[in-house]
Amino acid sequence: MNAVRAQVTVDSVTQRLKAPKGSFYHRFASRDALLGELRLKTVLAYQEGFVAAIEAGARCGASHPALGAPASGRRAAIAAL
Repeated sequence: MNAVRAQVTVDSVTQRLKAPKGSFYHRFASRDALLGELRLKTVLAYQEGFVAAIEAGARCGASHPALGAPASGRRAAIAAL
């Protein structure tokens, strides 16, 4: 992960997107802010998919202790991880 992180620069992002560097800094305070937001969005998307899979299993009658909790409780438990 650190090797990939080291390769991500403001210049590499703006060149890849063909966007002005000023537009990058208008949206993100720094490269680390971009990486933090990307990580957060990735984790949240994974968690949403995980909850959807659990809920789909519950609708199919799958048996698992976590399925006994209300969906909001499962979401809170997953978000706490």
